Amino acid sequence: MKIRTLILMAAVEDAEERAAVLADVLGVGRGAVIGASSYSFSPYDNGSCSSSYYYAEDGSTPGPTDVQVFANVGVTYAIQ
Repeated sequence: MKIRTLILMAAVEDAEERAAVLADVLGVGRGAVIGASSYSFSPYDNGSCSSSYYYAEDGSTPGPTDVQVFANVGVTYAIQ
């Protein structure tokens, strides 16, 4: 499974949890998803969410390293 898919799955799970808490605080039920959008960003590899290799000044490739990737997911739920 691609890293982008895993990141988006985690972001959607977080959105579901937050929506459940918000619905509870508001005293309403959370209905079906009626809209969704996403945006993912990695400051490496031209902004894509793929494995990245970093090039040293001498042109060598030291190999993959830890990177930070960001994913924002907006999910709109119906209120019950």
